[in-house]
Amino acid sequence: MPRFGPDISDHQDGVDLARAKGHVDFVFLKAAEGRTIVHKTFKPRWRQLADLGIPRGAYHYAIPSNPPAADAAHFVSVVRQNGFRAGDAAILDMEDQKFSKGMSAQALRAWVDRFVADVRQALPVRDVVFYTGIPFWNERMGHPPVLPAGCIGWLCRYRKEGPYGGGLGRPAAWPDPPDIWQFTDGTSGRVRNIPGIGEVDCSEMTEACFRRLFEEGDRPPVEGGDWFDMATKEELAEVVRQEVKKLVQDIYPLLARGELADGRKLPDHFPQSLAAIQQHIDKVQEDTKAIRDKV
Repeated sequence: MPRFGPDISDHQDGVDLARAKGHVDFVFLKAAEGRTIVHKTFKPRWRQLADLGIPRGAYHYAIPSNPPAADAAHFVSVVRQNGFRAGDAAILDMEDQKFSKGMSAQALRAWVDRFVADVRQALPVRDVVFYTGIPFWNERMGHPPVLPAGCIGWLCRYRKEGPYGGGLGRPAAWPDPPDIWQFTDGTSGRVRNIPGIGEVDCSEMTEACFRRLFEEGDRPPVEGGDWFDMATKEELAEVVRQEVKKLVQDIYPLLARGELADGRKLPDHFPQSLAAIQQHIDKVQEDTKAIRDKV
């Protein structure tokens, strides 16, 4: 059976994700747009999805007239600040007719390639999801034979029976069924009323795609990054708390008495170095602040 979930943004008011749990398999949230816009409902909803244990994805609405690196940097900044972690999905929404006007199909595909490459380097993801509709794919992107940048495809087509048919058949690059198919905008297609959310954009996802996005593997390595780049602020804070607790409770009292942890005695002058111990504590606090500033 396909997995089911909505995608929502600031346009949906009164969303009750706790009530929706049990009726959805995943939720996609609009996080950012272009190089400056942040959706105000993203932060609280993103964190609530984590608390509820609902698989989640964040999507970025592309403005192709911007440099792709600028859009990617903005998206990465927004999701990192809100605790993007391994097992979350990163999504590029490429559909804007106005801001892609005048761009060649080759230029649009290159834009997607660069955005996806930057996101893969910056976030703990193996796959990036690429969203578009058949008309945009055919007319603006030149209906290439493969999906861009090795992405998972999320296809928009509001129909009741299937994504292909009528005047728009299956483009060669897209599998049947698509990995993810958005089948309604809440008005057209196979409309669903989700408790706590209402009638909104909804998609179904193949089981294989669901496992690949949300269930397989550990945190992947990030080229050019390090642990501080990938860890969330909460993860870093917990590490710092535990290390400080261990130092204060276990090590410093021993040093103050002139002992090491294994019971060996220190030179007589060492118990007099409480000032040095306090300096060490101050240094730990400074390091803690530096770590927090980094993320």
